[in-house]
Amino acid sequence: MAIQCRTIPPLTSKDKSRFWAKVDKSGPNGCWLWTAAKDKDGYGRFQLQGRPVYAQRVAYQLCVGPIGQGLLALHRCDNPPCVNPAHLFLGSVRDNAEDASTKGRAATGERSGSHTHPECRAYGLRNARYTHPENTARGERSGASVLTEAQVVEIRSLYAAGKHSYSQLSSMFGPNKGHIGKIIRRELWTHVA
Repeated sequence: MAIQCRTIPPLTSKDKSRFWAKVDKSGPNGCWLWTAAKDKDGYGRFQLQGRPVYAQRVAYQLCVGPIGQGLLALHRCDNPPCVNPAHLFLGSVRDNAEDASTKGRAATGERSGSHTHPECRAYGLRNARYTHPENTARGERSGASVLTEAQVVEIRSLYAAGKHSYSQLSSMFGPNKGHIGKIIRRELWTHVA
């Protein structure tokens, strides 16, 4: 379940004591470690009014002040379970991405998933267009289509009969001459006989 970065409501004294009971202040390098529930990436989760919120956001609000709309509580220490307000600073999603990239935590280049796990990339005959062609929007099912399958068949038969040029077919059916040519050469609408 993704936790939205929503504004945290004021905490009651019961909420505050419940929160601090889940923090171990004897962590390494001055990190105050969250000891309760965590998400898959190790960030602390705290239930507040029946909704999960990030523990570092609660710690920041309790010790520093309110967090503006759209801002995140980012870690200077790069330790996800840390809730030490001295290790936290506010920033946008972009600031978070730049921070990760600057500190070498962003998986780019040779460290990206497509390089480290090439077997997971669906290319060539493993691409979904090949493995499940029925799910690919083609022809009339495509939102960009201006022709019907019947019109495509008619375009091809009129041209094959030698009675119409690309320009004339373009005027009759709408698509430009280049598009008409690709239909006739079966570069487009290949699924139509």
